[in-house]
Amino acid sequence: MSFEVAIRAENLSKCYQIYDAPKDRLLQMLVRGRKRFYREFWALDDVFLSIARGETVGIIGRNGSGKSTLLQLICGTLMPTRGSVQAHGRIAALLELGSGFNPEFTGRENVYVNAAVLGLSRSEIDARFDDIIAFANIGDFIDQPTKIYSSGMLVRLAFAVSVCVEPEILIVDEALSVGDASFQFKCLNRLEELSAKGTTLLFVSHDMSMVKRFCHRVIYLRAGRIVASGSPDEMAELHLLDMRDEQRRWASGGVTPVTRKPFMGEHEGIAFGTEEGHISAACFTNTQQLSSSYLYGDDIEIRVEALLRESIVQPSISFTIQEARLLVIGGGNFALQPGPVEDGWRRTEITVRFPGNLAQGRYHVTLKLLHGATEDTSQLIEKQVAPLAFDMLPNHRDFLGMVDLGLRRIDAWPVEPLAKACRTRGEEALTEHLDERTWQVAIFGTFDVENYGDLLFPIIAEAELARRLGSVELHRFSYHGKSRPEWPYGVTSLTELPRVAAGLDGVLIGGGFLIRFDKVVAHGYGPASADIHHPTGYWLTPALIALQHGIPVMWNAPGMHCNNIPDWARPLLTMALEQSPYVSVRDALTRDTLAALTRQAEIEVLPDTAFGLPRLIDERRPSAEFIRLREHAGLTGPYIVIHAIHVVESFVKLFEDHAEAFQDYQFLVVPIGPVLGDDPSVIAGRLPGAVTLSFWPEPLLMAELLSQAQAVIGHSYHLAITALAFGVPVFCSADLATGKYTALAGFDSLHALPDVATVDPQWFIARVGKTRPSPAALAAADRLVEHWDRVAAIIRQGKTSSQPVLGAFLQHLPTLLEAAAEGREPVPAESPASPVVPEPDIISPAQNVAAQELTQQQRIVQLSQQLALSDARMRELQNSNSFRVTAPLRSIARGIRNLTANKNRQC
Repeated sequence: MSFEVAIRAENLSKCYQIYDAPKDRLLQMLVRGRKRFYREFWALDDVFLSIARGETVGIIGRNGSGKSTLLQLICGTLMPTRGSVQAHGRIAALLELGSGFNPEFTGRENVYVNAAVLGLSRSEIDARFDDIIAFANIGDFIDQPTKIYSSGMLVRLAFAVSVCVEPEILIVDEALSVGDASFQFKCLNRLEELSAKGTTLLFVSHDMSMVKRFCHRVIYLRAGRIVASGSPDEMAELHLLDMRDEQRRWASGGVTPVTRKPFMGEHEGIAFGTEEGHISAACFTNTQQLSSSYLYGDDIEIRVEALLRESIVQPSISFTIQEARLLVIGGGNFALQPGPVEDGWRRTEITVRFPGNLAQGRYHVTLKLLHGATEDTSQLIEKQVAPLAFDMLPNHRDFLGMVDLGLRRIDAWPVEPLAKACRTRGEEALTEHLDERTWQVAIFGTFDVENYGDLLFPIIAEAELARRLGSVELHRFSYHGKSRPEWPYGVTSLTELPRVAAGLDGVLIGGGFLIRFDKVVAHGYGPASADIHHPTGYWLTPALIALQHGIPVMWNAPGMHCNNIPDWARPLLTMALEQSPYVSVRDALTRDTLAALTRQAEIEVLPDTAFGLPRLIDERRPSAEFIRLREHAGLTGPYIVIHAIHVVESFVKLFEDHAEAFQDYQFLVVPIGPVLGDDPSVIAGRLPGAVTLSFWPEPLLMAELLSQAQAVIGHSYHLAITALAFGVPVFCSADLATGKYTALAGFDSLHALPDVATVDPQWFIARVGKTRPSPAALAAADRLVEHWDRVAAIIRQGKTSSQPVLGAFLQHLPTLLEAAAEGREPVPAESPASPVVPEPDIISPAQNVAAQELTQQQRIVQLSQQLALSDARMRELQNSNSFRVTAPLRSIARGIRNLTANKNRQC
């Protein structure tokens, strides 16, 4: 990601002098500062900000918070009282309606004047004039004075000039609010095009949906100061809290403020009413809390309790569902049935239910207690603004707007067009029969971090399963939920898994170095809740929870990060492997390590999922996003991709010593894993002319960039696999003889990055150049086709009973724990190792009595030794970590036995 700054402000402040009367202004001029006859109003106070080139930043806040003042200071139409602001690049601004237009000039004349102010020459304006007129679409009025223009015509022309001159920085201050719907739609599309080309966008808006749609980051202003800066979702919530305070002031006129109810949190909602009744409790029934989370299609239930004066004879309650900006989505009004009178009050309660067919996001519920049959004819008793809030988790339902109205096609839909509609780029054939139902599949891994390889797997899995199953809703689970617009897909927090697991049809345990027990996965990375074990919480625990519900679990080529499996994990991992219908791993080392835990599970070695990328990306037909990116980045010829990481230092030195050898190639420096510290500034400055991007490309666009390169230089495992899948040579800084790279030993186009002191640049150049994928890469892709066929078939087979799984585990648990405590491998259940107890001797009457006594004593000694050994093993087991860790499992087993015994006694 490029870190070049487009706008920087330091200690930026703007103060206005407020005079109570005109004479005070005159007196101030006379005394010349010896005395103040004014009050200071700081419209902006001590603002620091930095906006990167190509970044889209929204500025939000209540009226009077300083938003427009900040934009005017950046544009230079206002001078700061103190501090400084710098903007690097051509700025086009829409600050006020008609600003910059001379009302006596015609529209044509104003176009030339404004474009000239923006720095365009006469010839450049002539070349763009037709585009400006076409975009504004004001017809013959272009040759009329702008003083006769309507507000809509003014903003059309002003916006057309601003966007058609292709500014480097575009600033918009609520200017689109006066345009009609069709023009606003055209403007928003144009803003998206400018953003994709790397234009820095800075705009003020009270429309949170627009802010979430465009912004990478949002700045929140309050009383002239930046109080917060962060993701659009977080800042929208902060804006909502300010809106509630404002609603408190205007909505409480004529009624008595009500003390906050005990069930309402410190920052949850506002309440006001007439004291003839009040809402005493409210909650979501599934959590018994003021907040909850739901998947698409879940039933949402709300229970409300209220107290009413006995004089209220026709009470009712209104439920209003609102989205984040408190715009009404829907609701209803219901009559209440009060109970008997107690101390002048009557208690009542109601439970309502509605389907959660809503788009992803946060919603609020406003409650109104009324006296009357309908809301229009009722007297307000109490209103509580947004005391309840719920989140709709990421979903992939194909509908527009906030609510799914159930719009469905009812006419015949031919099979062949259906197959074409489901086709992914580059695919020429699909399965003939697709299922009509929607399959619910969960996938687990580290999809909440900025790392190319981690984010790639769910995209491939979803495409491959959709080819075979038809409609698939993929639920991506990681430690932390993600719903930001810039994230490639929605991610659900693992804290939600126990609640939604029962509705799943299949579970995929992701790839990468997933099977690990060390705590350091990435710097600062850990679970969102202390209840989730780290680091097995995103792979082992989900497998066990799925098996608990009888959901088929498939292991999708994970690898072992370290082979030291702790004793406490062995029985859990053994059960997960033995009860999973399909276990595939990335390499032979992982297979052998896991195979030592079980003799029942069949473990296969599978190529990495990324070798299937050519089925998603058609090299012959580049995507529109890729074409735009190449044009914007200036990649006009063959290019080499360089991983933005310091370990490629040897190549940088090679280039510095032999720059002439690489004159036919451009360099594209990209961060593969920003979460791991990738930074283009580490090496880009030492490669003259190197191209860096102003954003981190989403995974498929990154893969397409790699697929069209002439060579790839880097350290990332999935960077290497992507390149090899498309026949692009790889020069890797990692040790290819150890670790995960041993799985790529058969690829001739994978080269170790040589030491600059020993390499001839011609050796390097001779190996640069894209070719056909190697036989090993093609074989890996074919093997993955079989893999996804098998995964889809297992999902189609459906769930199984979970009781045999739990029974087998509990039955086998003592053997596993005993073996772990003794440091030996468990003996298979079908051939248990029993103590060798001597068979009783057949004593003949003729034998000597002394011999009989000796034999008896030997038997007693043997049995005593066996008992002593058994006691020692038991003490060792009870003192072990395994015994303590599995105490809850033994409690569960005892509970199951007691429950079964009770049922048998009842029968």
